[in-house]
Order: sequence, then C-alpha cells, then structure tokens
Amino acid sequence: MARFSEVVDEAAPQGHGPHALRFDVAQKFQWREPVVADAPREPDRWTFSLKGPSHVTLDVSDGMSAELLGFGERSGSIAKIIFKHGFEGELQPGDYEIDARGIGRNDRLDYELALKSLELQPGAARLIELPASVPFAIGADRIVSVTSFGAIELAGALRDGAGQIIERLNGRVDDWNISLSRQLPAGSYRLDLAAMKTEAASSEARDEPSDDDTADEAPSDGASPDDQVVGAEDSDATGPDDSVQDDADHPEADQRRTKVELHLDLPETLQGSDLDLTGAATVAGSGAHQLALPAVEEGALLVVAAQSLTDAVLSLERRDADGQWRSVGFERGRTPVVAAPSDGDGSRPWRVTVWPANGDASILLAARAVSGTIQGPGQVGLEKIPIEGLEPPVEVAAVSAEAKSLLLLTQAPDGLRAGSAFGHMLAPVKSGVIAPQSERLWLVKRGGESSPVELGAIPSTTKNIALDLASGDVATLSQPIAGAGSLRVWRAQSSYGQPGLSAGKGMGVAPAGPIAGALALNGGEPLRIWNAGPGGPLRLDLEAFDLTAEPMAQTDAQYAATLAPRTAQLVRIAGAPKEIEVNLAPGAAAFLSGGDRATTVWGGARAVSRRLSGGWANILFVNIGAEASSVAFAVTPATDDKPLATGEARKLFSGAAGSMSLRVEAAAGDRLIAAGARAAFISDDGAVLKGGSLILPGPGELILDHDAGLVAAWIENDEKSPWPATEPQKIEPPRTVSLEGQAMTLALAPATPMLLNARSTAPVILALSQKDAKGDPELFPAGAEFHAYVEAGEARLRVYSPHDGGALGLPGGHLEPAYSHKRRRRRGARAGAGRRRSLCL
Repeated sequence: MARFSEVVDEAAPQGHGPHALRFDVAQKFQWREPVVADAPREPDRWTFSLKGPSHVTLDVSDGMSAELLGFGERSGSIAKIIFKHGFEGELQPGDYEIDARGIGRNDRLDYELALKSLELQPGAARLIELPASVPFAIGADRIVSVTSFGAIELAGALRDGAGQIIERLNGRVDDWNISLSRQLPAGSYRLDLAAMKTEAASSEARDEPSDDDTADEAPSDGASPDDQVVGAEDSDATGPDDSVQDDADHPEADQRRTKVELHLDLPETLQGSDLDLTGAATVAGSGAHQLALPAVEEGALLVVAAQSLTDAVLSLERRDADGQWRSVGFERGRTPVVAAPSDGDGSRPWRVTVWPANGDASILLAARAVSGTIQGPGQVGLEKIPIEGLEPPVEVAAVSAEAKSLLLLTQAPDGLRAGSAFGHMLAPVKSGVIAPQSERLWLVKRGGESSPVELGAIPSTTKNIALDLASGDVATLSQPIAGAGSLRVWRAQSSYGQPGLSAGKGMGVAPAGPIAGALALNGGEPLRIWNAGPGGPLRLDLEAFDLTAEPMAQTDAQYAATLAPRTAQLVRIAGAPKEIEVNLAPGAAAFLSGGDRATTVWGGARAVSRRLSGGWANILFVNIGAEASSVAFAVTPATDDKPLATGEARKLFSGAAGSMSLRVEAAAGDRLIAAGARAAFISDDGAVLKGGSLILPGPGELILDHDAGLVAAWIENDEKSPWPATEPQKIEPPRTVSLEGQAMTLALAPATPMLLNARSTAPVILALSQKDAKGDPELFPAGAEFHAYVEAGEARLRVYSPHDGGALGLPGGHLEPAYSHKRRRRRGARAGAGRRRSLCL
C-alpha cells in the first residue's frame, strides 16, 4: 500500500516571531542580538496550543534561557528554563508562548528548542512500536479522529480515563490500518494497539501453547483478559505485501514494517443548511457539517443515509430538555445509514452531523420519514426506499412485536439493524435474539446480499438464550402457564455486569463471585430482564430450569432435606413474625413468600447460610443443580424485625461466617454504609448495588455477607445520622487519644503530605475524609491497624466505637517526595506547576 502526499517546502522562520513550535521535533533556530547595542533584546517567540490536559516537557540548548507563558485564564509566567533545567509538568488546554533569549550577548548563536508531550497531539504524527498504549485528551466535547499508517494489520481498543472500553478497533474494509472517528466527551483517553495475529501464527499458537506466550500477552494495567487488546508482540504479520526481497540494505524500510504512524485530528464543526425529507444535500471539505432535520410524526422511522468515496461518519443527534445536544448513535463507512423511531416530541429537535473520517471528501446525504406497512412475524420482506444518487438503496421493514416479547431471528442478511425504542438508534443485530422495546420492531439494511428475513416468537421449550441488551433496554418474555406439579426457575448470568430478573416473585442475586447472577421464580407474569448494575449495554446468558414439585411439607420449628436434581419442595410454616436461618448447599435456592414481601435466598455456585426476620408463611426450596443438594432452615422468635431506617445503625457480633438480610427503608440519595461485611443492596425498583458505601435509590433489601467477627451497617444523610454530632478535635501526630462516646472527629491539617498511622486498643470503625471526598469506613474488630496517605490541607478522621473505652494512638508518619530517575528535578519550574511525582514511605 502506498500513500501519496503533496510535498510542500515549509518556509524557514524569520525574525523574532511569533513562530509555531511543533511537538516532538527539535526546532533549530539562530538567536540574533539587536543591531544597536543599547536596543531592547526582543525575545524569539514560539507558540503552541493544547486541546486537552497534557503532560509536557520543554528543553532548550546551552547558552539560551526561555520563559513559558500562558494566556487567558492562565496568563502570566509558568516556568523559566535553561539548559539541563527544563520544564516538565501538566498544562491545561489553552494557548501558550515560549520567549527565548540568549543568556549573554551572543549574536548568531545556533540553538534548539524541544517540545514533547506524553499525550498524542493534533497535527503531530507519532511513530510507535507495537504493542503500544497511546494517551490523548480533549478539554471539551468534540469530534476526534485517529488514523494509522503502516504495514502491520492492527487490532486495538479505545478506553476512557477509567480504563473502560469505549470501542474495539480493527482494520478498515480495504486495508489493515485503523480509522477511529467519533464524538467524545471532554476527558482523557487511551488507545491500545497491537499487531493482529496472522492465521498461521494463530494456528501455531493453538497447536503449541506456551506459558511464556501467555505471560507476554497478559494485561499490564490490571485489566481482565477479556478487555486485553488482541495482540502478538512476536507476530510475523507485516501486511498483505511481503514481496520485499532484502531489507538488510534498507533499515528505514524495516523500521516502517515494525512501526506504525499515528495521526490525531480534531475536525472543526460547521453549521450547514437544513436537510428536508424529500431531497438530498452535498457537503464537502475536512470539517464536520451539522444539518437540522424537520420534525417527524410519532411512530414513523427517521432514516438518514450518506454516500462518499472515502470513509465518512454519520451521527444522529437530539437536543435534550436542558438544551444540550447528545449523540443518539453514529455509523462509519462509505455508505453509512442511521435510523431511529420517532416519539413525535417536537420540543426536542433532531439534527445530523456528517464528516470525513480522514482528510477532505464530498459527501451526499438524504433523510426520509418512513411509515411502512406493519408485517407479522415469519418471513419479512424489506421495502426499498428510492433516493436518487444513493446506491445501494436503503431497505426498511416494520414488524409487529406482540407484548414486546423476545423474537428469534433465524435468518437475516449481513448488515441488518433492528430497533424499537422511541428516540434510540437502530443497532446491528449481534445475536439471533431481539428484545423489542415497543410493539413495533423496525428493520433496516443497506447493501449486501438480498436474502429474506425470518423471525418469530421464541419457542416455550427453549431453555438457553444468549441476549444482548442495549443501554436502558428491558427484555420481556411471555411464558406459558406451568402444568400441575411443575414450575420454572430462570437464571441470568453475565461477566460484563449485574443482570436483573423478575417474573412476579421477586429476585435473588449471588452476593459475590467473578460472574454476576440473578435468579427468579416464574410467578405467572412475563419474565423481565434488565441491566441491574450501573447502566450501559449488557451481554448475558439466560437459562430456564423446569422442576418437578415434591409433596408439600409442613413444620413450625425446623426442617432439613436433600433435594434431588431439578426438584422443588414447598414447606409451610406459621406466619407469625420470626427469625429464620436458611442453609443451602451449592445449586439450591429458597423463595420465601406469604405474609411479608417475597424474598429469595441464593448463593450462586456457593453454599449460603442466611438469617432473615419476617412473617413469611411459605418457603419453596429448589435445586437447579445437576447433583443432589441439601437444604435446611430453623425458626427462632424474632428479636428485632424492624427495618433499618435512615438515622439508624445495626451492630452485631457473629461467631461464624454467614450472611444476613435486612429490610431497608430509605429515601433516594441516602447513604448506606457497611463495615465488616460485603454488602449487596437490591432496591425495590430492581437496581443492584455492591460495595461498602452506597448511595441508595430508595427502599430495598440489604444482604451482608460477613466473616466471623463484628459487623455494622447504618444509613445517614445530611440531616440524620445514627452517630452523635461531635466537635472536631485538632490534633497533630504523634498523639494518643482516649476513645470516649459513640463517635469522635479528629481534625488534621498537615502542611505537607503525610502517612497517617492509627492504632487502637479496642474495636473501632475509622473513616478518613479529605477535602470533599468521604472515605469508606473500615472496621477493625480486634483493634485498628490503619494506614492512609493524607494530602496537605484539612482532613477529618471519623472514629465510630462499637464499644466504649480504649485508646487510639497516632504515631504519625513521614513522607519524602521521590522523583523519577528518568528526569532531573526542574529547579527553574515554578512550585506546583504540574510536576509529577510518586510518593513513597
């Protein structure tokens, strides 16, 4: 593959400037003194801009001094540098200037000025060695384009600042380079790239696995293997052309074969003319063009298609109630198409943004509103929408989805998109199962083979379903009425997030484990499946278990039995308030109902022992495992069956590991804190939260999975707390403080960063807050051994005492700044000007 570029001779800088200073290129220039000896010595002015926060280094050669200046909000001197004492630090987005002068009078002094950035910068190509992790940042929401050029087939992933994958990348349709172009919110990002394994290399790897190879490909940043970029450092892949006979005499050619060139571009956005629903429009250039779209009636499908000789990006956008525009979705390619069912809300207009993925291009685009004839499930015909100049045409179909129940796609052409949620873009069909969000499902296709579409209801005998849920989607599955003596239990599992399930009898979740799971009993209602975690798309496996019911049993005090695989046992008990301890072997679950709110006890693949308080009258034990499983429960009089409410705490000491369930009555925004246990909270609206400090969406069930020892949980907000308000006691380590009362607050104000060491002679709960960040409490049932980094400034150490008495010692700690041995300390830099350091004890 060859790349043709226009060769333009750049004009050499003349005079004192200002001149543009390029990144990653040593700028050579000559210092000139004024002709008149007493005339002012005007500096050489060099300018550069940053579009996002960047870690920058700046050096100047011997005989010269330079001053780094900021403009606008950051106006003024930032740092002064000389030879071997340059600047290194983080700079915020904005315009900057470097004023360079000779240290002494030295006319015609040749010098160099070097500007480098850890982050990839717009317009500054970077040659990278694979595998590589390349950061970049943007200071505002905007379009970002990253392209590569090289002789190596690539695979990669774009990650956000938290390390989460935003998009996986592979080579383009007609070459092996990547082309990323999309709208991104302000923030820091990382592009992970690696060479794609060749088929021969992959085959060899499968035949002869190596521990060393596995170690080489292990994640280096703590990411899971599933998130690791496809890579092969030792791959022989060099692209489709390996015809060079001898590169020994051409080392630069060998370098091009082992390295890849990366380019970052930030296209400017231009306001275009309106795009109507009858004609077409053409835009040209390298920028992004925004075109307003007319209102579309409720129920119709808004379709926008484009065509270009090179890759283009088509983004469908909508204005929110707060006036901000957000991207509904986008597509990249030479014939992209985007579509979304309209909700008819004229107060939230639509627009489309289109731009070339790389360089200049002429793009033809058109928009249409499609009503379409609604077809029933079965064989579905796609209807072509003729648009003059657009080839291939767009094909559309509308299908009825009764009760929004899951549909099984048994035959479909490549490139088929499906969707039914108002205001959401149709997405490529990733599996054979589609989850309609309304009773009208839209199908769209452009190009590819003209094969029929076959879809219908999922048979009731289907036991395993692989399901992909888009962000905010809720899947529904209509179920047949169970026959006498049988019942059905559903289990959802995912390694990507926490699934939620409900069929009328509540939901149980596995409290811990690498695979998140949910369990639900068929209660006569349609099965609902959703993402119960923080949000976003979710891939999960859904499995049904049809169980045979054993004859009902009845007891008042205790029960124990061994359940055969795929069986269920109903046990009736007195409905009075009581405390129940349920013990289950792996594979078993218990559904409590009658009297109080339905509750599920399930440990996933682990055994579970759980204590609950309530007035249930029925316990249904089930065994969904492949082996026999033991189940048991014991009833004791209720000691405290009140829910845990805001402003209250629950403390207990357990002599053995287990779990307990508490009903929580709280308002949205209240904070639940658990210490000494692993907490899982199931809200009444189906959300599942896990952690030691949780912001609650409302009331629900709290599950505390604990070891032997002390456990504490409480709910607080700005107005209510179970702990008394205390005046902060100003202390300066080293210090010993007597523990008095239920709570204490210790105020620290170190002038420099320090390591806080706290030890106690009694059980204690400690929580360190710094600035506006509240730290999670830590429980020490046998006395504290607490170590934490404290920044310079104000900090608060909250002390909660489960038992009165004891003492808390603060022996203090000393921290020294450790600078990277790869860079010398910048004495000339202004204090606090973004120098990066790591702290060690």
